[in-house]
Amino acid sequence: MNIMLWLLAGAIVGWAGARFFDLHHHRGAVVAMIIGAVGALIGGKSLAPLLSNAADIDGQFSIFAMVIAILLGTACVVASDVLSKRFDL
Repeated sequence: MNIMLWLLAGAIVGWAGARFFDLHHHRGAVVAMIIGAVGALIGGKSLAPLLSNAADIDGQFSIFAMVIAILLGTACVVASDVLSKRFDL
């Protein structure tokens, strides 16, 4: 269940970046949503357990993991847009 929430949050971050902040305007909102979802998945699955000091019960919802997923999804969307503009990808 957490994985689906992380993917959804990352997709929303990517969509908001494409819609409101004009990121990925030449590639489209779908690409931004995919990049945001992948970043959020990596953040929630890999980075959040590394930064947390409490052992979570498997399958239990964690606000901390959701925040990390949203932050890393946002960072991935912004970084991919910057790299795209810099290197004309």
